[in-house]
Amino acid sequence: MDDPVIALLERRGIPYVTLGRDPSRPEFTDWATEDDASFQRVHDHFAASGARSASDSEHTRHSRPAVSAVELHAAETTLALLDLLQARIAGEPSAGPILTTARFRIRASSRRTEPHP
Repeated sequence: MDDPVIALLERRGIPYVTLGRDPSRPEFTDWATEDDASFQRVHDHFAASGARSASDSEHTRHSRPAVSAVELHAAETTLALLDLLQARIAGEPSAGPILTTARFRIRASSRRTEPHP
C-alpha cells in the first residue's frame, strides 16, 4: 500500500518518521509504536477469561462494571518519534524502530469471579 504523502516527502528529500510500521516498506525503521508484548498480554488475559475488550475512554472507566482497556502512552511514543525525526534531520543513522509500552488496565468487566454456592 503506497502512501502518497510519503512518496511526496521522499521526492522532495524531506525527513519523516511514522507512527507504526509501514508494511509496504520493511526496510524503513524510523517509526515508533506500542510494543506487541503489551497487546499480547491483553490477548492472553481475555483468552483466559473469555471477556471482550474496549478502548480506554471515559465511558469504559466510568461504566459499571468498569471495562478493562489498553492505555496507550501517547506522550512517550510522541517523544520517541520526535527523537527519531531530530536524528533524521541531523543526518544520523536510524535508531528505530522504537517500541513503547502500553498499560493494560484490568477492571471488573474481565475479572473472573467464582460462582457463589
